[in-house]
Amino acid sequence: MSEILVDNLTGKTAAGSITVYGEGGTNTTNLQQGVTKVWASTPANGASITDSFNVASLTDVSTGKQQPNFTNNMNNSTFVINITYDNDAIDYAPWNNTRTTSSYRTNAYTGFGYYDVAMCSSVQGDLA
Repeated sequence: MSEILVDNLTGKTAAGSITVYGEGGTNTTNLQQGVTKVWASTPANGASITDSFNVASLTDVSTGKQQPNFTNNMNNSTFVINITYDNDAIDYAPWNNTRTTSSYRTNAYTGFGYYDVAMCSSVQGDLA
């Protein structure tokens, strides 16, 4: 088995771009665009960050609303957010209605209103 040990990878034709072949061996994808830029796992009370990547702080906006704040900002506010909840007892409607280059907001809503629940979220897009 071969082993490659490196600290940095730089694209040959563009320093900020590395193209890799997909699983089929013929289609290519851009490595930088395909990786998650931010992820966060937060408790129901929104008081702290359970675990995260590229998250500087967490704002507990109000019941059922949390706002992870980035360490390194995104290039624009059109990035993709994936949100899940850590509770099987109640059906939640996850969504995001506030996106900036430095943060996003997660919302947990049931038929009874906003509800505090542990949240997991991730962001894909371009860093600034």
